Amino acid sequence: MKKILTSLFLLFVLVNIAKTNPSSFTIHVIGDSTVSTYNQSVYPQTGWGQVIASFFHSDRAQINNVAIGGRSSKTFFTDGRLNSLKSQVKAGDYLFIQFGHNDRYFGTNARQVPLDSFSYFLEIYLDSAKSWNAIPVLISPMVMNAWKNDQMRNVFTEEGSDYRGVMENLAKKRDVAFLDLNTKSYEDLKSWGFSYISSFIYHSYEPEDYPNWPQGSNDGTHFQENGSVSNSRWIAEEIASLSSATHLSNEAKSSLLPLINALKPLHPVEVKTNKNISGILSKTALFPAGAPLTLRVKAAEGDNFEYWADENCKEVSRSKIYYGIKAPDKATTYTAIFKGGSTCVEATPPPSSSSESITSSSSVVQNPIEILSWVDMANPDSGSGSTDTNHEGFTGDGFWNIDNFWGSQAFYQLESKNASTNAVLAIRYANGTPDARNMKLSLDGWTYLLSFPPTLSWDTWDTLFVEGVWIDAVTMPLVLESESEQGGPNIDAIGFSVFGLTRPSLSTSVVKNSKNKTPMNPVMSIFVFDAQGVCVLQQKNSSLEEDRLLSVLASGTYFIKGVQNGQVLLEQKLRVKSARD
Repeated sequence: MKKILTSLFLLFVLVNIAKTNPSSFTIHVIGDSTVSTYNQSVYPQTGWGQVIASFFHSDRAQINNVAIGGRSSKTFFTDGRLNSLKSQVKAGDYLFIQFGHNDRYFGTNARQVPLDSFSYFLEIYLDSAKSWNAIPVLISPMVMNAWKNDQMRNVFTEEGSDYRGVMENLAKKRDVAFLDLNTKSYEDLKSWGFSYISSFIYHSYEPEDYPNWPQGSNDGTHFQENGSVSNSRWIAEEIASLSSATHLSNEAKSSLLPLINALKPLHPVEVKTNKNISGILSKTALFPAGAPLTLRVKAAEGDNFEYWADENCKEVSRSKIYYGIKAPDKATTYTAIFKGGSTCVEATPPPSSSSESITSSSSVVQNPIEILSWVDMANPDSGSGSTDTNHEGFTGDGFWNIDNFWGSQAFYQLESKNASTNAVLAIRYANGTPDARNMKLSLDGWTYLLSFPPTLSWDTWDTLFVEGVWIDAVTMPLVLESESEQGGPNIDAIGFSVFGLTRPSLSTSVVKNSKNKTPMNPVMSIFVFDAQGVCVLQQKNSSLEEDRLLSVLASGTYFIKGVQNGQVLLEQKLRVKSARD
């Protein structure tokens, strides 16, 4: 096996050299707090620069979001942030530039920029991009949630404050791309109405809507995740129309073709109900595969919400706010099921689901796709079970023997250098029992239900192939969880049909057993989940060690579950304020 892994490594190096994409580029995103990236501890507050990557093919476009809150076109420059970007920009990259929110001039703050000085500072960015052989793109500021006499205001086009107009005129003067996010956002948001955008778009929540905001929020400037996805969608629509922009020369249009061609296709996500309601429902919209997706019902009196159903009428959540999911690479439908409504109707023909049971093993799969990245699974970062070597035929350092109770887990941190919307995952395993063992695998926000058929013995190894696996070029958790009291099979290694999948590091608290020692059976396993439901930590102990959790967790809200022999003995919410942040 070591010879095979060595050969794969050499092949990985050669193919990576051969497949280097000379047309790939980076989009450097410059802006203020409506654009910047936020910590998980304030989720769902999000800037559009945080989610725009999901609208581009990752093998063509990478995102470098350097936007920061509180800056204007003036102070981002005078702080030295523009100059510090110089070393990161290469020829052919793009500079996305959005300012306006902190530029509005009231004569009360040094960061504010009088309207007649706005173009002066913007031209500094355009000149810098030109000197770096990069392509600048001006983006007008999105509207604020400001209303007067039941009419939405556009504060960036009002008399004496037409920062949008200055951007458009400068783009025409300098022959650069202009993405009119201001007009796009204004037209859609005013039609959606104050009630909808206040709850579903802007950074505005009622108490207990989200764990990180127990007191709620009332913010008409910044955005929640769904709002930033909407801003990214409007930006993508503007990019797609650049080839027909009348103010651009043919040379300018030619320089924008790589940007236009890097856009992912958009797929409709239809949101509906099984009965007429008086409350508010998330709107049907277009999403690229992998974009963050939030489904929400704001029920009115008499609207008795029961659950969300997917396109196959399978219940997926009983929460009125269903978040932490991603849009698929196809059209799909979600239905909000209310008491007293009609029966959910399954799509016909039913599309394939990422959660369907997968039972194929290497003995029946014909001509499987070549597995290009193998990872040893003997030592998880955390898990319920032991690392053993007491059976023949394993590879690497041994295999993971997961504990025999429902909910036993193995947690691995993976890092991917490449992305795929349709990868094949291979799990090398042994199951010496006469019955199949079922497990749930969570990876990169997607869940797969797996069934591992019996092998001839615990010394006989087989491979389970999982098709249609979504992988982003990020660091991501992989969690294997048993779906029965029998636990799962012994796991030896896991592989992928894409290059560059590795485990960046191993935890120092890995549970290890030699073949001469008795496996370590936990009294209770403590699982820690973040606000999006991702397992971020596990400890095996008889009690909850809050001091340890406080010392290792970043600031935010967490949910703690204690499991013993498949039964939940402890459920607790913990808010952490870390001195490390």
